[in-house]
Amino acid sequence: MKKYKNIIKKISFLFTCLFVLILAGKISNPKVGKIPETENSIDILVIGSGPAGLSAAIQGSRARLKTLIIEGHNPGGQLMGTTWVENFPGHSPQILGPDLIKNLRQQAKNFGSKFFTDSVKKIDFSCSPYKVFTENDTIFYAKTIVIATGVSSTDLNVKGEKEYYAKGVSHCAISEGPLYKDKDVVIVGGGDSAIEDAMQLSTYARKITILVRGKKMRAIKSSQNKLKNFPNIFARNNTSVKEIIGNETHVTAVRLIDNITGDIYNLKTSGVFLAVGNEPNTKFLNDTLELDENGYIIVKGATQETSMPGVFAAGDVTSEKVHLASVAAGCGTQAGFEAIKFLVDVEKVSENKNFDYIVCFCKGVRYSEIIKAIKEGCSTFEDLHQKLGVCSGCRSCKKEIESILKKELEK
Repeated sequence: MKKYKNIIKKISFLFTCLFVLILAGKISNPKVGKIPETENSIDILVIGSGPAGLSAAIQGSRARLKTLIIEGHNPGGQLMGTTWVENFPGHSPQILGPDLIKNLRQQAKNFGSKFFTDSVKKIDFSCSPYKVFTENDTIFYAKTIVIATGVSSTDLNVKGEKEYYAKGVSHCAISEGPLYKDKDVVIVGGGDSAIEDAMQLSTYARKITILVRGKKMRAIKSSQNKLKNFPNIFARNNTSVKEIIGNETHVTAVRLIDNITGDIYNLKTSGVFLAVGNEPNTKFLNDTLELDENGYIIVKGATQETSMPGVFAAGDVTSEKVHLASVAAGCGTQAGFEAIKFLVDVEKVSENKNFDYIVCFCKGVRYSEIIKAIKEGCSTFEDLHQKLGVCSGCRSCKKEIESILKKELEK
């Protein structure tokens, strides 16, 4: 009898261990589950409407997947506050930032992307599909998510800054520049954005003084050289702002300190434009994704994958990326394709007769064309190459096509 009791105890212990392991696996590797199709059930939910988010949405909706863009507090992102963009491929010699966003937005709409005017408050990653809550208490169920929330401009945190915000203190030179016609203004910062703001303001302001905290500007040399063509722009190095002064209705001066001598003095000005850095818009994540020490989302290697399955990130909100519109758009495009592949592999949305996407990017061959060719008798990659012209030299395309071929032949 004692022997049987010991056996029963061991079996019970083994079942307990097995249950714990299964539970741990579910928690650490959540899988996308099935939910009833509702209006708020989304295949690809994009958070952010700058070049990264819009590019991701273009790919998702072009694949005929239900794609929704939650626009955020600042629809269009930082490009909406930019004048001429000179280094975005396909727009020579230049295009206005707002026009670029307008074009991308229209392209996403043309493919069927939907827009929702709100911001995300939090995401519940403990359930699947993921539960996305907006600030106005709308709930979406997302099978995949692309986070493209970008960055926000950093504040100075000095006396008078909050009191005179929108009363002479601004982050946006392009929209408020006309208000300072024939007036003196200052720009705080020493990077490329400070120079961009200065050139935007030069059309209106009488004198622009760039206040640089360090001994020299951090902007790239080519940007600094542009300032030579603007006689009303001046730079003052080794200078920090201690206080923003006003007459209760508007800014009248800034109190400055010379970082070398320690001297404190006032400089009269009608406007203070801030270009002192950026902060990633990731607070709503509440550390549910892996972030770097500065709060940027960490992506895996050469992908846009985050630490959570089916969740991707693109654009300025990611770490170790050059903050350019063209880079953001490229990463957004990749995030969109990775979301599609995730849905194909995990969600099996390819069973949906309306689902389609480009598999062979080099030749523009779509998923539906490959499936049709297989059903018509193609059983090898060479067969598909002969019938559809799919490329044989591109490793990424060939690998994906061979995967589809294998799955279809196994059915």
